[in-house]
Amino acid sequence: MIRSVEGDLLSAPSLEELRVCPDCGLINVLPPPRVGADTRCGRCAKLFRRARRHSSTWVLACALTAAVFYTIVLSAPFLEAMLYGRVRSSTLLTGIQTLGENGLWVLASVVLITAIIMPLFRVGGLLIVFGGLHLRQPPRWIVPLFRSLKCTNNWSMVEIYLLGFLVAYTRLRSIVHVHVETAVFALIGLVLSMVSISWALDHETVWGDMRRKGLLNPSAQALPRRMIGCDICHQANAATALICVRCGHPAVHHRKPNSMGRTLALILAAFILYIPANTFPIMLITNLEHPHSYTILGGVREFIHAGLWPLALLVFTASIAVPLIKLVSLSLMLISTRHQLPSFLRKLTGLYRFIDFVGRWSMIDIFMLSILVGLIRFGDLTRITPAPGALYFAAVVVLTMFAVSSFDPRLMWDAVAKEEPHER
Repeated sequence: MIRSVEGDLLSAPSLEELRVCPDCGLINVLPPPRVGADTRCGRCAKLFRRARRHSSTWVLACALTAAVFYTIVLSAPFLEAMLYGRVRSSTLLTGIQTLGENGLWVLASVVLITAIIMPLFRVGGLLIVFGGLHLRQPPRWIVPLFRSLKCTNNWSMVEIYLLGFLVAYTRLRSIVHVHVETAVFALIGLVLSMVSISWALDHETVWGDMRRKGLLNPSAQALPRRMIGCDICHQANAATALICVRCGHPAVHHRKPNSMGRTLALILAAFILYIPANTFPIMLITNLEHPHSYTILGGVREFIHAGLWPLALLVFTASIAVPLIKLVSLSLMLISTRHQLPSFLRKLTGLYRFIDFVGRWSMIDIFMLSILVGLIRFGDLTRITPAPGALYFAAVVVLTMFAVSSFDPRLMWDAVAKEEPHER
Protein backbone atom coordinates (compact mmCIF):
# COMPACT_ATOMS: atom_id res chain seq x y z
CA MET A 1 0.00 0.00 0.00
CA ILE A 2 1.30 3.44 -0.90
CA ARG A 3 2.15 5.83 1.94
CA SER A 4 -0.46 8.57 2.23
CA VAL A 5 -0.10 12.30 2.79
CA GLU A 6 -0.97 12.22 6.48
CA GLY A 7 2.26 12.20 8.48
CA ASP A 8 4.49 11.53 5.48
CA LEU A 9 4.35 14.63 3.29
CA LEU A 10 7.13 16.45 5.16
CA SER A 11 9.49 13.55 4.45
CA ALA A 12 9.26 14.18 0.68
CA PRO A 13 12.26 16.29 -0.39
CA SER A 14 10.61 17.57 -3.60
CA LEU A 15 7.57 17.39 -5.83
CA GLU A 16 9.16 14.52 -7.71
CA GLU A 17 8.03 11.98 -5.10
CA LEU A 18 4.44 13.27 -4.80
CA ARG A 19 1.43 11.98 -6.74
CA VAL A 20 -2.11 13.34 -6.53
CA CYS A 21 -4.79 10.67 -6.80
CA PRO A 22 -7.06 11.40 -9.81
CA ASP A 23 -9.99 9.64 -8.11
CA CYS A 24 -10.05 11.12 -4.58
CA GLY A 25 -7.55 14.02 -4.69
CA LEU A 26 -5.28 12.72 -1.90
CA ILE A 27 -1.58 13.64 -2.15
CA ASN A 28 0.57 10.50 -1.84
CA VAL A 29 4.29 9.98 -1.37
CA LEU A 30 5.48 7.49 -3.97
CA PRO A 31 7.80 4.86 -2.45
CA PRO A 32 10.64 3.21 -4.41
CA PRO A 33 9.38 0.55 -6.84
CA ARG A 34 9.36 -3.08 -5.75
CA VAL A 35 8.99 -5.73 -8.46
CA GLY A 36 5.66 -7.52 -8.22
CA ALA A 37 4.17 -5.04 -5.71
CA ASP A 38 1.27 -2.72 -6.43
CA THR A 39 1.43 0.91 -5.38
CA ARG A 40 -1.99 2.31 -4.54
CA CYS A 41 -3.59 5.43 -3.13
CA GLY A 42 -3.73 5.41 0.67
CA ARG A 43 -7.38 6.48 0.71
CA CYS A 44 -9.29 5.04 -2.30
CA ALA A 45 -6.87 2.28 -3.44
CA LYS A 46 -6.35 3.78 -6.90
CA LEU A 47 -3.49 1.93 -8.63
CA PHE A 48 -0.49 4.19 -9.27
CA ARG A 49 2.03 1.64 -10.45
CA ARG A 50 2.50 -2.10 -10.92
CA ALA A 51 6.23 -2.70 -11.11
CA ARG A 52 7.32 -5.45 -13.52
CA ARG A 53 10.76 -6.90 -14.14
CA HIS A 54 12.10 -5.82 -17.55
CA SER A 55 8.74 -4.24 -18.37
CA SER A 56 10.16 -1.87 -21.03
CA THR A 57 11.81 -4.68 -22.98
CA TRP A 58 8.68 -6.82 -22.73
CA VAL A 59 6.39 -4.00 -23.91
CA LEU A 60 8.67 -3.30 -26.89
CA ALA A 61 8.72 -6.99 -27.86
CA CYS A 62 4.94 -7.26 -27.54
CA ALA A 63 4.44 -4.06 -29.57
CA LEU A 64 6.63 -5.45 -32.37
CA THR A 65 4.61 -8.68 -32.32
CA ALA A 66 1.36 -6.72 -32.33
CA ALA A 67 2.54 -4.68 -35.33
CA VAL A 68 3.14 -7.89 -37.32
CA PHE A 69 -0.27 -9.27 -36.42
CA TYR A 70 -1.93 -5.93 -37.18
CA THR A 71 -0.44 -5.92 -40.70
CA ILE A 72 -1.82 -9.41 -41.33
CA VAL A 73 -5.23 -8.50 -39.90
CA LEU A 74 -5.63 -5.62 -42.36
CA SER A 75 -4.18 -7.34 -45.43
CA ALA A 76 -5.46 -10.93 -45.16
CA PRO A 77 -9.03 -12.18 -45.80
CA PHE A 78 -11.20 -12.31 -42.68
CA LEU A 79 -14.21 -14.55 -43.41
CA GLU A 80 -15.63 -16.48 -46.35
CA ALA A 81 -19.33 -17.37 -46.70
CA MET A 82 -20.99 -19.76 -49.17
CA LEU A 83 -24.71 -20.00 -49.97
CA TYR A 84 -26.18 -22.09 -52.81
CA GLY A 85 -22.87 -22.10 -54.63
CA ARG A 86 -22.28 -18.37 -54.26
CA VAL A 87 -19.16 -17.35 -52.36
CA ARG A 88 -18.36 -14.04 -50.70
CA SER A 89 -15.31 -13.06 -48.69
CA SER A 90 -14.63 -10.09 -46.45
CA THR A 91 -11.79 -8.25 -44.79
CA LEU A 92 -11.78 -6.18 -41.63
CA LEU A 93 -12.54 -3.09 -43.73
CA THR A 94 -15.44 -4.59 -45.72
CA GLY A 95 -18.04 -4.03 -43.00
CA ILE A 96 -16.96 -0.42 -42.52
CA GLN A 97 -17.26 0.21 -46.25
CA THR A 98 -20.70 -1.44 -46.34
CA LEU A 99 -21.98 0.70 -43.45
CA GLY A 100 -20.88 3.77 -45.38
CA GLU A 101 -22.59 2.54 -48.55
CA ASN A 102 -25.82 2.24 -46.56
CA GLY A 103 -25.54 5.89 -45.54
CA LEU A 104 -24.44 5.22 -41.96
CA TRP A 105 -21.17 7.14 -42.19
CA VAL A 106 -21.25 8.09 -38.52
CA LEU A 107 -21.51 4.43 -37.51
CA ALA A 108 -18.81 3.48 -40.02
CA SER A 109 -16.55 6.18 -38.59
CA VAL A 110 -17.05 4.89 -35.03
CA VAL A 111 -16.05 1.36 -36.08
CA LEU A 112 -13.12 2.67 -38.13
CA ILE A 113 -11.78 4.76 -35.26
CA THR A 114 -12.20 2.19 -32.49
CA ALA A 115 -11.27 -1.01 -34.36
CA ILE A 116 -8.67 0.26 -36.86
CA ILE A 117 -7.22 3.71 -36.19
CA MET A 118 -6.88 3.69 -32.40
CA PRO A 119 -5.28 0.20 -32.19
CA LEU A 120 -2.84 1.30 -34.91
CA PHE A 121 -2.11 4.51 -33.02
CA ARG A 122 -1.54 2.59 -29.78
CA VAL A 123 0.73 -0.07 -31.29
CA GLY A 124 2.65 2.40 -33.46
CA GLY A 125 2.93 4.92 -30.63
CA LEU A 126 4.30 2.36 -28.18
CA LEU A 127 6.84 1.20 -30.77
CA ILE A 128 8.03 4.77 -31.28
CA VAL A 129 8.13 5.62 -27.56
CA PHE A 130 9.91 2.49 -26.36
CA GLY A 131 12.13 2.34 -29.42
CA GLY A 132 13.07 5.97 -28.84
CA LEU A 133 13.88 5.34 -25.18
CA HIS A 134 16.50 2.79 -26.30
CA LEU A 135 18.35 5.53 -28.19
CA ARG A 136 21.20 7.44 -26.59
CA GLN A 137 19.45 10.77 -27.26
CA PRO A 138 15.69 10.18 -27.64
CA PRO A 139 13.61 12.88 -29.40
CA ARG A 140 11.64 15.09 -27.03
CA TRP A 141 8.42 14.70 -29.00
CA ILE A 142 7.95 11.16 -27.66
CA VAL A 143 6.78 12.79 -24.40
CA PRO A 144 3.57 14.33 -25.85
CA LEU A 145 3.11 11.14 -27.89
CA PHE A 146 3.12 9.04 -24.72
CA ARG A 147 0.69 11.49 -23.07
CA SER A 148 -1.74 11.13 -25.95
CA LEU A 149 -1.48 7.32 -25.82
CA LYS A 150 -2.79 7.34 -22.28
CA CYS A 151 -5.63 9.71 -23.18
CA THR A 152 -6.84 7.54 -26.07
CA ASN A 153 -6.35 4.10 -24.50
CA ASN A 154 -10.07 3.50 -23.84
CA TRP A 155 -10.90 4.02 -27.51
CA SER A 156 -8.72 1.16 -28.75
CA MET A 157 -11.19 -1.74 -28.84
CA VAL A 158 -9.59 -4.58 -30.78
CA GLU A 159 -10.34 -7.07 -27.98
CA ILE A 160 -14.02 -6.09 -28.04
CA TYR A 161 -14.00 -6.54 -31.81
CA LEU A 162 -12.85 -10.13 -31.24
CA LEU A 163 -15.85 -10.75 -28.99
CA GLY A 164 -18.06 -9.13 -31.63
CA PHE A 165 -16.64 -11.63 -34.12
CA LEU A 166 -17.55 -14.55 -31.83
CA VAL A 167 -21.16 -13.34 -31.64
CA ALA A 168 -21.27 -12.71 -35.40
CA TYR A 169 -19.78 -16.12 -36.18
CA THR A 170 -22.49 -17.83 -34.13
CA ARG A 171 -25.18 -15.98 -36.09
CA LEU A 172 -23.48 -16.70 -39.43
CA ARG A 173 -23.46 -20.44 -38.88
CA SER A 174 -27.26 -20.43 -38.77
CA ILE A 175 -27.50 -18.54 -42.08
CA VAL A 176 -24.64 -19.66 -44.36
CA HIS A 177 -21.67 -21.97 -44.48
CA VAL A 178 -18.84 -19.83 -43.10
CA HIS A 179 -15.09 -20.39 -43.19
CA VAL A 180 -12.61 -18.63 -40.91
CA GLU A 181 -9.67 -17.08 -42.77
CA THR A 182 -6.13 -15.97 -41.83
CA ALA A 183 -7.04 -12.55 -40.45
CA VAL A 184 -9.12 -14.09 -37.64
CA PHE A 185 -6.13 -15.98 -36.25
CA ALA A 186 -3.99 -12.87 -36.62
CA LEU A 187 -6.67 -10.92 -34.73
CA ILE A 188 -6.41 -13.39 -31.84
CA GLY A 189 -2.63 -12.92 -31.82
CA LEU A 190 -3.07 -9.13 -31.90
CA VAL A 191 -5.44 -9.23 -28.93
CA LEU A 192 -3.07 -11.44 -26.91
CA SER A 193 -0.17 -9.12 -27.70
CA MET A 194 -2.09 -6.02 -26.61
CA VAL A 195 -3.31 -7.72 -23.43
CA SER A 196 0.33 -8.55 -22.65
CA ILE A 197 1.24 -4.89 -23.22
CA SER A 198 -1.46 -3.75 -20.78
CA TRP A 199 -0.23 -6.27 -18.20
CA ALA A 200 3.43 -5.20 -18.45
CA LEU A 201 3.13 -1.45 -19.07
CA ASP A 202 3.98 0.63 -16.01
CA HIS A 203 3.55 4.33 -16.72
CA GLU A 204 5.65 5.38 -13.73
CA THR A 205 8.59 3.38 -15.09
CA VAL A 206 8.23 5.08 -18.48
CA TRP A 207 8.11 8.55 -16.93
CA GLY A 208 11.18 7.62 -14.85
CA ASP A 209 13.06 6.48 -17.96
CA MET A 210 12.16 9.73 -19.69
CA ARG A 211 13.43 11.71 -16.72
CA ARG A 212 16.75 9.86 -16.74
CA LYS A 213 17.05 10.59 -20.46
CA GLY A 214 16.55 14.30 -19.77
CA LEU A 215 13.22 14.53 -21.62
CA LEU A 216 11.07 15.82 -18.74
CA ASN A 217 10.92 19.13 -16.94
CA PRO A 218 12.86 19.18 -13.65
CA SER A 219 10.61 18.96 -10.57
CA ALA A 220 13.20 19.03 -7.78
CA GLN A 221 11.92 22.17 -6.08
CA ALA A 222 10.60 23.16 -2.68
CA LEU A 223 7.13 22.00 -1.78
CA PRO A 224 4.46 24.67 -2.42
CA ARG A 225 1.73 25.36 0.12
CA ARG A 226 -1.06 24.29 -2.25
CA MET A 227 -0.83 21.58 -4.88
CA ILE A 228 -2.88 20.16 -7.75
CA GLY A 229 -2.38 16.98 -9.72
CA CYS A 230 -1.80 16.32 -13.42
CA ASP A 231 -4.61 14.18 -14.88
CA ILE A 232 -2.14 12.45 -17.21
CA CYS A 233 0.89 11.51 -15.07
CA HIS A 234 -0.60 12.33 -11.59
CA GLN A 235 2.46 14.42 -10.69
CA ALA A 236 1.89 17.00 -7.94
CA ASN A 237 2.18 20.60 -9.15
CA ALA A 238 1.97 24.00 -7.52
CA ALA A 239 -1.62 25.23 -7.48
CA THR A 240 -0.61 28.14 -9.73
CA ALA A 241 0.87 25.85 -12.43
CA LEU A 242 -0.59 25.94 -15.92
CA ILE A 243 1.70 23.24 -17.33
CA CYS A 244 2.61 19.99 -15.57
CA VAL A 245 6.06 20.24 -14.03
CA ARG A 246 6.87 16.67 -15.09
CA CYS A 247 5.18 15.68 -18.36
CA GLY A 248 4.42 19.14 -19.74
CA HIS A 249 0.66 18.56 -20.02
CA PRO A 250 -0.65 22.02 -21.03
CA ALA A 251 -4.00 21.90 -19.17
CA VAL A 252 -3.49 21.32 -15.44
CA HIS A 253 -6.63 22.00 -13.41
CA HIS A 254 -7.62 21.63 -9.76
CA ARG A 255 -10.70 19.74 -10.99
CA LYS A 256 -12.13 18.98 -14.43
CA PRO A 257 -13.82 22.18 -15.70
CA ASN A 258 -17.64 22.17 -15.52
CA SER A 259 -17.60 18.46 -14.71
CA MET A 260 -21.08 18.29 -13.14
CA GLY A 261 -22.84 20.19 -15.93
CA ARG A 262 -21.21 18.32 -18.79
CA THR A 263 -21.78 14.93 -17.16
CA LEU A 264 -25.45 15.69 -16.48
CA ALA A 265 -26.02 16.79 -20.08
CA LEU A 266 -24.38 13.65 -21.47
CA ILE A 267 -26.34 11.39 -19.10
CA LEU A 268 -29.67 12.96 -20.07
CA ALA A 269 -28.88 12.59 -23.78
CA ALA A 270 -27.87 8.95 -23.27
CA PHE A 271 -31.03 8.21 -21.24
CA ILE A 272 -33.19 9.62 -24.05
CA LEU A 273 -31.41 7.57 -26.74
CA TYR A 274 -31.35 4.40 -24.63
CA ILE A 275 -35.06 3.75 -25.35
CA PRO A 276 -34.90 3.78 -29.19
CA ALA A 277 -31.54 1.97 -29.02
CA ASN A 278 -33.23 -1.02 -27.39
CA THR A 279 -36.64 -0.87 -29.09
CA PHE A 280 -35.70 -0.10 -32.70
CA PRO A 281 -34.16 -2.90 -34.80
CA ILE A 282 -30.40 -2.79 -35.29
CA MET A 283 -30.43 -4.93 -38.45
CA LEU A 284 -32.67 -6.47 -41.09
CA ILE A 285 -32.12 -10.02 -42.37
CA THR A 286 -33.80 -10.56 -45.74
CA ASN A 287 -34.36 -14.09 -47.01
CA LEU A 288 -35.91 -14.37 -50.52
CA GLU A 289 -37.26 -10.82 -50.18
CA HIS A 290 -38.85 -11.52 -46.78
CA PRO A 291 -37.28 -9.11 -44.24
CA HIS A 292 -37.00 -9.90 -40.55
CA SER A 293 -35.95 -7.21 -38.10
CA TYR A 294 -33.80 -7.88 -35.05
CA THR A 295 -33.43 -5.80 -31.91
CA ILE A 296 -30.71 -6.28 -29.32
CA LEU A 297 -33.13 -7.96 -26.93
CA GLY A 298 -34.44 -10.11 -29.79
CA GLY A 299 -30.91 -11.30 -30.42
CA VAL A 300 -30.59 -12.29 -26.76
CA ARG A 301 -33.82 -14.30 -26.99
CA GLU A 302 -32.57 -15.97 -30.15
CA PHE A 303 -29.40 -17.14 -28.40
CA ILE A 304 -31.46 -18.44 -25.46
CA HIS A 305 -33.77 -20.44 -27.76
CA ALA A 306 -30.70 -21.91 -29.49
CA GLY A 307 -29.30 -22.98 -26.12
CA LEU A 308 -26.36 -20.56 -26.34
CA TRP A 309 -26.69 -19.24 -22.80
CA PRO A 310 -23.10 -17.88 -22.49
CA LEU A 311 -23.50 -15.73 -25.62
CA ALA A 312 -26.96 -14.62 -24.52
CA LEU A 313 -25.57 -13.55 -21.15
CA LEU A 314 -22.63 -11.80 -22.82
CA VAL A 315 -24.82 -9.77 -25.19
CA PHE A 316 -27.40 -8.94 -22.51
CA THR A 317 -24.73 -7.81 -20.04
CA ALA A 318 -22.63 -5.80 -22.49
CA SER A 319 -25.39 -4.25 -24.60
CA ILE A 320 -28.35 -3.83 -22.23
CA ALA A 321 -27.16 -4.00 -18.62
CA VAL A 322 -23.81 -2.17 -18.82
CA PRO A 323 -25.11 1.07 -20.43
CA LEU A 324 -27.95 1.21 -17.90
CA ILE A 325 -25.57 0.49 -15.00
CA LYS A 326 -23.32 3.29 -16.18
CA LEU A 327 -26.19 5.78 -16.39
CA VAL A 328 -27.62 4.85 -12.99
CA SER A 329 -24.15 4.83 -11.37
CA LEU A 330 -23.23 8.25 -12.73
CA SER A 331 -26.60 9.59 -11.58
CA LEU A 332 -25.91 8.31 -8.06
CA MET A 333 -22.49 9.98 -8.12
CA LEU A 334 -23.97 13.29 -9.20
CA ILE A 335 -26.56 13.06 -6.41
CA SER A 336 -23.86 12.14 -3.88
CA THR A 337 -21.82 15.16 -4.93
CA ARG A 338 -24.74 17.58 -5.04
CA HIS A 339 -26.14 16.63 -1.63
CA GLN A 340 -22.80 15.96 0.12
CA LEU A 341 -23.55 12.35 1.05
CA PRO A 342 -20.56 10.91 2.94
CA SER A 343 -21.63 7.25 2.83
CA PHE A 344 -19.93 4.70 0.56
CA LEU A 345 -17.41 7.18 -0.89
CA ARG A 346 -14.75 4.53 -1.39
CA LYS A 347 -17.30 2.10 -2.90
CA LEU A 348 -18.62 4.78 -5.24
CA THR A 349 -15.06 5.56 -6.33
CA GLY A 350 -14.47 1.88 -7.00
CA LEU A 351 -17.74 1.79 -8.96
CA TYR A 352 -16.51 4.73 -11.03
CA ARG A 353 -13.37 2.82 -11.96
CA PHE A 354 -15.47 -0.23 -12.80
CA ILE A 355 -17.82 1.55 -15.20
CA ASP A 356 -14.84 3.31 -16.77
CA PHE A 357 -13.33 -0.11 -17.49
CA VAL A 358 -16.44 -1.96 -18.74
CA GLY A 359 -18.11 0.87 -20.67
CA ARG A 360 -16.44 0.21 -24.00
CA TRP A 361 -17.46 -3.48 -23.95
CA SER A 362 -20.94 -2.39 -25.03
CA MET A 363 -19.55 -2.02 -28.58
CA ILE A 364 -19.85 -5.79 -29.11
CA ASP A 365 -23.16 -5.50 -31.01
CA ILE A 366 -21.86 -2.69 -33.23
CA PHE A 367 -18.80 -4.71 -34.23
CA MET A 368 -20.97 -7.78 -34.77
CA LEU A 369 -23.18 -5.75 -37.09
CA SER A 370 -20.24 -4.44 -39.13
CA ILE A 371 -19.02 -8.02 -39.69
CA LEU A 372 -22.45 -9.35 -40.69
CA VAL A 373 -23.39 -6.58 -43.14
CA GLY A 374 -20.00 -6.82 -44.83
CA LEU A 375 -20.24 -10.56 -45.46
CA ILE A 376 -23.92 -11.45 -45.96
CA ARG A 377 -24.69 -9.80 -49.31
CA PHE A 378 -26.17 -12.47 -51.56
CA GLY A 379 -28.66 -10.31 -53.40
CA ASP A 380 -32.20 -11.68 -53.47
CA LEU A 381 -31.21 -14.86 -51.61
CA THR A 382 -30.00 -13.42 -48.33
CA ARG A 383 -28.65 -10.08 -47.20
CA ILE A 384 -28.18 -8.22 -43.93
CA THR A 385 -28.59 -4.46 -43.76
CA PRO A 386 -28.13 -2.10 -40.81
CA ALA A 387 -31.19 -0.51 -39.20
CA PRO A 388 -31.60 2.83 -37.32
CA GLY A 389 -31.39 1.22 -33.88
CA ALA A 390 -27.68 0.57 -34.42
CA LEU A 391 -26.97 4.29 -34.74
CA TYR A 392 -28.93 5.07 -31.56
CA PHE A 393 -27.13 2.31 -29.69
CA ALA A 394 -23.67 3.48 -30.81
CA ALA A 395 -24.61 7.00 -29.70
CA VAL A 396 -25.53 5.68 -26.23
CA VAL A 397 -22.18 3.89 -25.90
CA VAL A 398 -20.17 6.92 -27.01
CA LEU A 399 -22.17 9.35 -24.86
CA THR A 400 -21.78 7.21 -21.73
CA MET A 401 -18.03 6.90 -22.34
CA PHE A 402 -17.76 10.68 -22.64
CA ALA A 403 -19.92 11.06 -19.52
CA VAL A 404 -17.57 8.85 -17.47
CA SER A 405 -14.50 10.71 -18.69
CA SER A 406 -16.08 14.12 -18.00
CA PHE A 407 -17.09 13.28 -14.42
CA ASP A 408 -14.51 14.09 -11.74
CA PRO A 409 -14.83 11.59 -8.84
CA ARG A 410 -12.74 13.90 -6.64
CA LEU A 411 -15.80 16.15 -6.39
CA MET A 412 -17.53 13.48 -4.29
CA TRP A 413 -14.68 13.62 -1.78
CA ASP A 414 -14.52 17.43 -1.90
CA ALA A 415 -18.22 17.70 -1.10
CA VAL A 416 -17.85 15.98 2.27
CA ALA A 417 -14.27 16.92 3.18
CA LYS A 418 -13.66 19.32 6.05
CA GLU A 419 -10.82 20.83 4.08
CA GLU A 420 -9.85 20.55 0.43
CA PRO A 421 -7.80 17.39 -0.18
CA HIS A 422 -5.10 19.21 -2.12
CA GLU A 423 -4.11 21.38 0.84
CA ARG A 424 -1.37 20.40 3.27
